[in-house]
Amino acid sequence: MSQQLEKLTELLRTHLVPLPPGKARDSYGHPNFPQYRGVLGTDRISSHDHVLGFEMGQHGQIRNASSIHWKLKLEERHIVTDLVYYGRDIDSIMPAPLAGIPELWKRFVWVHAAQMDLVEDIGRNRLLGSAFGQYRDNNGLAYGQQLAPGLEKGALLSPPLWTPTTKAPPGHHDEPLEADDVETRYPQHRGLTLLVLGVMNEETKCLGKAEYCDSKFEFGWIRPPEYQQPFIAVCDEIGSFDSSRIRRAQDMGKADWFDRPVDKDWLRWKLEALGIKGLDPQNPEHRKQAKQLRLTSDEQEELEILSFESLRITTGLTLREFQMEVLKIPRWQVS
Repeated sequence: MSQQLEKLTELLRTHLVPLPPGKARDSYGHPNFPQYRGVLGTDRISSHDHVLGFEMGQHGQIRNASSIHWKLKLEERHIVTDLVYYGRDIDSIMPAPLAGIPELWKRFVWVHAAQMDLVEDIGRNRLLGSAFGQYRDNNGLAYGQQLAPGLEKGALLSPPLWTPTTKAPPGHHDEPLEADDVETRYPQHRGLTLLVLGVMNEETKCLGKAEYCDSKFEFGWIRPPEYQQPFIAVCDEIGSFDSSRIRRAQDMGKADWFDRPVDKDWLRWKLEALGIKGLDPQNPEHRKQAKQLRLTSDEQEELEILSFESLRITTGLTLREFQMEVLKIPRWQVS
């Protein structure tokens, strides 16, 4: 952790209410506004359910920007999200010692404190990852859904496929669930997943720089003052380098397009070559070994370049442009 981010974390822990952290983000309650939750994007990265021993510079800023971008696009379509304050507006309810800090404007958001549904939802435009593995090994059945015969890896799915998984606690792996069973428990999820994915497809097609092969979503229930009853909302991270499979539009006609990720698949594959798949996140010794895995300096640089590129090709803005135009941070305070 950088010295600046370490000092910020100390300040946040002093003036807000620390909540259990995630793998790559820290969460906070507000002492005076319990209906809100603060989320800080750190530069931590994880893979295969391990928090790694190295970080990615500005990655927390990039993931924060991606999520804000897509939540604003959804709200334009009257799709409810958990987003409340972002960019300079976070100071609206920040305790005084935390106000006016540009690094927080870049990394921190206030969201509605949601009651989360205990399932994760993946919307798939392409037959990749675990869905392709299930399709290949189960006579065309993926997540309990029968698909057309003869599909190859990376096949375009029309309509897109909804595949739910468990929402595993830290250190555990998300497990596939039967779609029909989940739809019985959470009847809104299939439609909302495909609706959100549809918005992302429309926006990226219009931009013409990227394609989302699949993307993970989480939904929860919020009750803002203007609602008389709880309402389901798009929560958590959305459309980011970490939560999606992203490919360049210019690569999609190439035979090996699925091997050209602009997302965390690139890192996963590098770490698999170093043996991370054989390390159990429940084993303390294995966790220690995972933290010792390292990329070469050239690989680390390429990973960070891909992270920046993922934001640019999915939003049409560089990180610097996004922070000035959307987060309203003055030019001289943007690195």
